[in-house]
Amino acid sequence: MKDLRSMNALKVALFVLLAGLLLSSSAFAQTKARPVDAAGALPSLADLVEKVKPGVVNISTTTTVRVPGNPFRH
Repeated sequence: MKDLRSMNALKVALFVLLAGLLLSSSAFAQTKARPVDAAGALPSLADLVEKVKPGVVNISTTTTVRVPGNPFRH
């Protein structure tokens, strides 16, 4: 009885493993690369820079703050 259960469990585990391998193999399949036409091409970097340039800011410091020594050392 115990041997029959372990054999059935082994068969089920083997079936699940094989089914998983078969189903996952299609997930790793590679597709051929398609050339990009000029109409679907990405905008140039210069156009992108001009568009976001007003949102760029420059942050600088005028004073230096001194920090106390190591907080873990008394």
